[in-house]
Amino acid sequence: MIETRSWGMKFAAPGELYACIPSPYSLTPDSKEGYLLYRSVKTAFLAPDPPTNNRVYEVLVDSQFTTERSICLVLPKRCCFELELKAGTSLQVKVQFQIDCLQFRQWHHAVDRLLDERLVLPDVAACSTPQSRGLAPQIGNKKQNQALAFITGQAAGTRQIPPLLIYGPFGTGKTFTLAKATLEIIKQPRTRVLICTHTNSAADIYIRDYFHDYVASGHPEAVPLRIKAVERSVKSTDPITQQYCCLSPNRDAYRLPTKEELERHRIVVVTAMLSQELEVAPGYFSHILIDEAAQMLECEALVPLCLAARETRIILAGDHMQVTPKLFCLQGGEQSADHTLLNRLFQYYQKEKHEVAVKSRIIFNENYRSTSGIIDFVSRHFYVGKGDAIWAKGNVPPHPEFHPFMFCHVAGPAERDESMPSMSSWYNTSEIAQVVEKVQEMSQRWPDEWGALELGQICVVSYGLQVMVARQELRKKYLGEVKVESYENLPGKQFRVIIISTVHTRESLGQSSSFNLDFFNDARLLNTVMTRAQSQIIAVGDAVALCSYGQCSKVWKGLVKECIEKRTVTPESLTLEEIKQAVCDRTSWSRGSPDLDDDDGSDTDSWFSDAESVNADDPILQELLDESKDVVVTVSDEGLLNVATEASVPRSSRQEYVNFPVPTMKKFLSMHPNMYKRCELVKEGYDRASAFTLDDVPPLNIQIRGRVHCGMAFTGDQVLVEVLQANLAQAAPEGGLHGKVVGVLKKAGRDRTFICTVDEFDLRVMIPIDRTVTKIFVPGLKDDPNVIPIRTLEKSGKIKLKARKRLTQEGKKRSLFAVQIVNWREGFYYPLGIVTELLPVASTLEEGLRVLDVEYCLTRQYPPTVNSEVDRIASGTFGLAKGSRRDCRAYPTFTVDPPGARDLDDAISIRDLGDEYEIGVHIADMASVIPKGCALDTEAKNRGASYYAPGKEPVCMFPPSLSQDLCSLLPQKDRDVISLFILVEKKTDQVVKGFFTMSTICSDRQLTYEEAEGVIKNHCKAEPPVLRFETLEDCIAVAYHFSRIHRMFRLQDDCYYDQLDKDCPLGQRYSHQMVQEFMIMFNSFVGEFLTNKDPTRNLAPLRCQVEPNPQQMSGMRKKYRDLIPLSTHLSHHLRAQTPEVHLEAGGNFVLLTALWDHLRSAASARDFPKMLDIITTDDIHPKLAPVNLEFRKLLGRSYFLRSNSSAQSKAGHYSLHVDSYTWASSPIRRYLDVVVQRQIISVLSKKPVPYSPADIEVLCHDFNRKTGLAAAYEKRAHSLELAVQLKDQVQQKVAFVMNVEAAAKSFKALFPLDKESISDPHVIPYRALQLVAQPILMEGRNTVKLVWRRRIYSMTTAKECTPKWSVLRDKSVTLFNAQAWCDVLVAIRSKDFEKIISLLEKGQSVQLRSVGSVRRSKCLHYAELELELSAGDVLHLQLTSDVQRGFLMPLAQLWTVTPGFDVCLEHTGKPIDCFSKHATQASKEIYRDAGAYRKVWLPLLDMEAVSCAVAENDSIVLRDVKIVWEKKRTKNGQLQGTLPFTKDFLKQCAIDVDFSYCYLCIRLSGLKVDGVPDDAEALSQSLQNLSLTKDDAEAGKLLVDPATYTWVAHGRTEECTDNEKNDQRGELLVLFHIHFMSMEKVPVEVTQESSRFTVELIPELLPDV
Repeated sequence: MIETRSWGMKFAAPGELYACIPSPYSLTPDSKEGYLLYRSVKTAFLAPDPPTNNRVYEVLVDSQFTTERSICLVLPKRCCFELELKAGTSLQVKVQFQIDCLQFRQWHHAVDRLLDERLVLPDVAACSTPQSRGLAPQIGNKKQNQALAFITGQAAGTRQIPPLLIYGPFGTGKTFTLAKATLEIIKQPRTRVLICTHTNSAADIYIRDYFHDYVASGHPEAVPLRIKAVERSVKSTDPITQQYCCLSPNRDAYRLPTKEELERHRIVVVTAMLSQELEVAPGYFSHILIDEAAQMLECEALVPLCLAARETRIILAGDHMQVTPKLFCLQGGEQSADHTLLNRLFQYYQKEKHEVAVKSRIIFNENYRSTSGIIDFVSRHFYVGKGDAIWAKGNVPPHPEFHPFMFCHVAGPAERDESMPSMSSWYNTSEIAQVVEKVQEMSQRWPDEWGALELGQICVVSYGLQVMVARQELRKKYLGEVKVESYENLPGKQFRVIIISTVHTRESLGQSSSFNLDFFNDARLLNTVMTRAQSQIIAVGDAVALCSYGQCSKVWKGLVKECIEKRTVTPESLTLEEIKQAVCDRTSWSRGSPDLDDDDGSDTDSWFSDAESVNADDPILQELLDESKDVVVTVSDEGLLNVATEASVPRSSRQEYVNFPVPTMKKFLSMHPNMYKRCELVKEGYDRASAFTLDDVPPLNIQIRGRVHCGMAFTGDQVLVEVLQANLAQAAPEGGLHGKVVGVLKKAGRDRTFICTVDEFDLRVMIPIDRTVTKIFVPGLKDDPNVIPIRTLEKSGKIKLKARKRLTQEGKKRSLFAVQIVNWREGFYYPLGIVTELLPVASTLEEGLRVLDVEYCLTRQYPPTVNSEVDRIASGTFGLAKGSRRDCRAYPTFTVDPPGARDLDDAISIRDLGDEYEIGVHIADMASVIPKGCALDTEAKNRGASYYAPGKEPVCMFPPSLSQDLCSLLPQKDRDVISLFILVEKKTDQVVKGFFTMSTICSDRQLTYEEAEGVIKNHCKAEPPVLRFETLEDCIAVAYHFSRIHRMFRLQDDCYYDQLDKDCPLGQRYSHQMVQEFMIMFNSFVGEFLTNKDPTRNLAPLRCQVEPNPQQMSGMRKKYRDLIPLSTHLSHHLRAQTPEVHLEAGGNFVLLTALWDHLRSAASARDFPKMLDIITTDDIHPKLAPVNLEFRKLLGRSYFLRSNSSAQSKAGHYSLHVDSYTWASSPIRRYLDVVVQRQIISVLSKKPVPYSPADIEVLCHDFNRKTGLAAAYEKRAHSLELAVQLKDQVQQKVAFVMNVEAAAKSFKALFPLDKESISDPHVIPYRALQLVAQPILMEGRNTVKLVWRRRIYSMTTAKECTPKWSVLRDKSVTLFNAQAWCDVLVAIRSKDFEKIISLLEKGQSVQLRSVGSVRRSKCLHYAELELELSAGDVLHLQLTSDVQRGFLMPLAQLWTVTPGFDVCLEHTGKPIDCFSKHATQASKEIYRDAGAYRKVWLPLLDMEAVSCAVAENDSIVLRDVKIVWEKKRTKNGQLQGTLPFTKDFLKQCAIDVDFSYCYLCIRLSGLKVDGVPDDAEALSQSLQNLSLTKDDAEAGKLLVDPATYTWVAHGRTEECTDNEKNDQRGELLVLFHIHFMSMEKVPVEVTQESSRFTVELIPELLPDV
């Protein structure tokens, strides 16, 4: 008899005995030994020890009564009798346990029965792929249809068809494809299908989900036969599947089918091992489909293949990243998945480069099961380390309130129950309580998007005893319908919600002797569990244990981090830092994890960073991602950088650049036009690009990802691209395909010269400042490797050495290099180049523009043939034949352009026609002057556009003699134009008619925008206006009147909003908007004209912008529902109708105080245009500007498409509110406008259009790129202009906080008033702010709390320099009642401008906005400042300039947090530049002498000392410091001076530092910008006019940015002199010198004796050596 607490008593049969033998191993199912014992050991051999004879007894193993440390054996009668055993006795024995060999024998039998090994390892060269049987059925996506065509296709002749491999991550439709293929197969005569799976649950899915409904709809021929093992319980099968099974007469057991039953069915579904019971001949089944092939070992898959003949079509499908069988004989680096037939065949096919091998494997990557959040996480952590490798295509709805992942941290104890030995003896009641709570929460908050509540769609997953206990607890709560499963039973199933209980805690892991904790170690199992979920995954466990133990710890880290960031973690107070600290506090586990040691010492962000895929080297995942891995760079003997891979990577898996010869590429194009595409490449980064097909209409956009896939090509090259992810039928013009460059067909015409900086460590490596260009290798000189050779490439092709340049470390930073690429040999990672010119880093605008001209390949020189044609145009002997033109020279005509403009391409005329008036929009007719294909045309096409820089002559598309003289619409010059005439009814302002014609005009006057603005304001005061036509000024007023009517009609309520433009000050926008409106009207008319004419209906280049994504719009509408009603622009687009507004600041709207003063001034002067501009320009309002920028990013980019080429080409232009739009109004400076003009002329003259659809497609995408380049050039030129100004004079700027986020490392600041120069948000790292603690996210307020703690003293008042406590109030903003602001907007919409004035008087709040507090510590030594930062807060940032990647850029230098409290971002961001200098020599192994040692190490130690001192954040701020400056500078030309301190002051303030070793940040604030008047005069001028630029401020207009600045310098102390003997005051003199100043000139105020400075004293921590 044997007895246990759980199973009770059990008696042995008569004559038999139970025996318990001790085990040195843990025998729970979690351990390897226990796993084998319970699953594969049924018998053992037993013999006495020492043996009495040679007799050995076979005994049974009773696993039910086996405990963790003992094994229960059943001793047979003969053994007991011969060994004289009795109950209660003991015996020393030897026991040898026997693995059950039946399965192994069945596998061996399958190998022996296999008809031919070529069935599974085919000779692909002798094979063929199936041919289509005509119109192939379409069942799903491209790859599913591709697999279907292979499975159902017709064999080509007698050649064998190799097995088809279908790989696909979870939910990608593998089973769906096989099922649909089966139904197609049986439509063919003499076909039979055998479907084999690894598990019964997966086999049942075919019956229940795919075949049953099809049969029931009237297809009896498709009745499947489901065969099940006779020993399985019938109750374990669902009722639907039971209908298709062979049952006993009593229907209580399964049986095998008879031969006749087998003959009746053409579809047989069975598990792979049970298929051996089918007694049929090989070839009986025409198709054998093996699903879950990655979950069965190789020999198991061979069992059904014994039934295959040479003609049998074999298909294997699976996901090798799901759970696989456990193997215990793996060698180093092997995985169980390596021993599957699916993997063996995949690797076999990969080695074979034959086309058949390529086409015989298909990878699915479109997921239809789960919501996108789950897919993204699983893709990143289990498959390829990228979130976009698996695409969410199923539109599975997530929970509308919760992130798809939730984590519940439960640290309650895990307990053991040793009475349940046959299952894991651990359970965790705390986790179970949390599981029950989450099940109740899900059932109560079940969303409508998931359909009706089904508790059976919630599955709790765990293992061992935890499953049983959880099931019992749920039943107690009447939740028995909830599924509770062990993870082993999950494959083939799916649920709406998966709740994972991981059981173990950090304490139980220390006690457990198990090595097989699957939730902690088995990534495939974890993947299998998570991928059963459709919409929600909830993990319950000990976060510390999960994040620090086992091979899956990085997956758990990623999940916990994501849940904390998305606020779906319980408890809500759990932080990443808390988890990290808890892990670090435990120095080691009893069964330690290597991950813990690896991660110790890292910061929290890196510790919780998203890990690469746990199988990053898996060849199947590599093919899924199509990315190169493990690429390293080595230097070859030839001096070029060669591509190589790590030694551990086999040669066959190495990825190098592919560069086929041109003849080979042409063969690919002709033989495989769907797989290989001729494209033009546009690089977007050094490792990514877009390729636009040249032979498809419309052209396809193929995405290139990965450095190796970008090949050896540059922007503009014509390349051959291999399509890696073919979905041509659904690919949109803006993207969808992925590919790789396999060769360059034709190089771009541009000179491949790039501006570069030199690598810090290798003079031979040049780094282009253009981030889309790869690094370039420049061979050095063997005899002098420490110099940079300057070479030239002669016409003969020879390279000649011109000079040698030896550079210091500082010289490297201050130099740029023009590098010309001369060669790029196949197999080499970087191209070979030569340095042709050494350039200084751009410190002036001229130098910077020269660098930009080289980078953008711009030149002001034109080829001789172009100049010759210009001369012929001037003489009248060149150009097209002139046709009849309308003579409009007598019409009142004018142009409006910036001051000094010469390339005038548009003019406006006005005529009085009685009851109507005529408006003429005239555009210079370049198309009639320049024939298509001539040298001028070719040069203009290559340039694409004119390039403009501030204050400089443009780099013209056409030669200036043509663009600025002969074709420019200059006053008093007859010019040929293309005209749009609009007839308008005077009474109603309705357009009567519009038509195009070719005409000749003579402009009467060239006006600047300022002049036109004055005319409009002087002649448009009456409302409604009286239209007069007597003078040119009257005509300008009429033109403005119509443009305003047209703008209001086009934009409706959005007509008052316009983006900020430095050339278009607020309140002075009339002239700009007038010209803009006429150009929009002209271009819109052209678009409609061309698309409505038959010759050009499908040939017009249209500029399109589709509507924003509705889901994103809805999300934004919900996110900013309180702010949207405060903006006419956002309300118009987002349509938010909120009756009441609740803002964080007590229902107030925030305005800049300077703008509020100006708004009141405009109201007093009844200057309505200025009032409207200020009120409706969201970009200048702190709270609205970030929202407006986010909305702008939501808008799709505008791009050119050929008319009627796609759905997108019919979308119109969303932002402009027009249905059809093109560019035709600037032919002098844009090439596409010339193309459109040629189309207009062709239609008007009824001549053939000189362009084909393919021509227009190429022109569109080429111009998309070139117009982007022109815009980027202008943006960088403006940035350079500001940077150059800042170098001479730093400037304080108003900035708005863009956003604050939890766990972010920085926040972003937007400079709305300088968007031309600083268009991108500026990143402010938190680490640069010298905070005393990490930023704290304030829940519910969407703010981040920043805390500083500083020692601040005054030289006059010592410790009494800050108040004991005070509230920080932002005086730079004015609060305005939010509801009153909404009323103002209502008045604007109704055009009740008088009411606006009264509302402005009532709405101002007298309160100041509170942003934080400042207090003095009890000891009076520390000032503690707290600031709450939120999106839309106003910052005062001082900008300077710095060289970044070889280019001068604006940089934030100083943040004035509150008056008297500054944070120097300059020395915290680059401490070495400010206080030290970069070392010039690397350390060596051997030094010549001590002097050589010091020469190397002293600079390195100085750098280390500086970095540590600044990072320590232990500075002392001294105010009101008098500095005595020396007249004589140091020998290096540096300012020097003395800081005087009294001993009493130092003692009172407890300043005890070594003044000989300190760093100084010296600041002098309140300095006036040059040209800025005093305070009284500035206040007077601030009420006159609004301007957003310094130039306008100098003209006497309002300066929104602060009119003062702070001089900042950084220095080092040298020595400290004690004057106590000579001076009774006990004065201490500290000598110092200035080491670094970003502002080159020293203001006069610095050296004035009355000046008092703020000095930030930073003590040095490390002693000098």
